[in-house]
Amino acid sequence: MAYTSIRVTTEVRDRLALIADHRGISLGKLLMEFAEKTLTPDELKARGEAVREFFRDTYGQVITDEGLAEADQWLDSL
Repeated sequence: MAYTSIRVTTEVRDRLALIADHRGISLGKLLMEFAEKTLTPDELKARGEAVREFFRDTYGQVITDEGLAEADQWLDSL
């Protein structure tokens, strides 16, 4: 297995180390989990389309881009 270094600030490193320690895993394992669980932009787009199709087919609700933008604004305001 190849290894690499990632440059982050001391504050970021310390925060990640604290999170990893709390979970009982190494910092490398924490970053691996993050990379595995975080969706790429293409994956997010595909998931969004699947959700739109589900709501359309199951509930007859059409989700528009405008509706999504309003929902994002509402969520950001929380």
